[in-house]
Amino acid sequence: MRFEVKSAAPVAVSVSGLFKGKAVINDGGTSAPAMLPAGGGIGVVSFFYWGEKPTRIDEVRLKISAAQGGAPGAEYAFPVTLTWLSDDAAPRAPAAWVKAWRQAQETPLKSEHGTGIATGMGVWLALATGGGLLAIASVWMRRRARADDGTSRR
Repeated sequence: MRFEVKSAAPVAVSVSGLFKGKAVINDGGTSAPAMLPAGGGIGVVSFFYWGEKPTRIDEVRLKISAAQGGAPGAEYAFPVTLTWLSDDAAPRAPAAWVKAWRQAQETPLKSEHGTGIATGMGVWLALATGGGLLAIASVWMRRRARADDGTSRR
């Protein structure tokens, strides 16, 4: 999800999916919060679902909090009608803004000292995403192992 924020202080923006007013957290995950500097800017956050059955959401919520300390700020919610299917959908070309965002992620930003900020942030984002995926996979494998243990004792 692409969004734009204007803020006097640095902020963190996260996203979540809801169905009938309740957060949908099973069989899914989100990207790390997008961190924006003072003044704001355009950011991207994502969320995903997978599983053996379709997953539906009817609301997307963006939460804005202070970058330092995480003090809550504004929340923005809007209705959607989305369903993640258990089968892979046919591939389609990404939107123009997605192509531009991907290209911007590949171009390191330079600070006043000449260091690659985007490269460093990209490494941390990749590590956080990888760690999150490993944790999710571990929980899923434990659930499957428990389910297998339950069926083998019958």
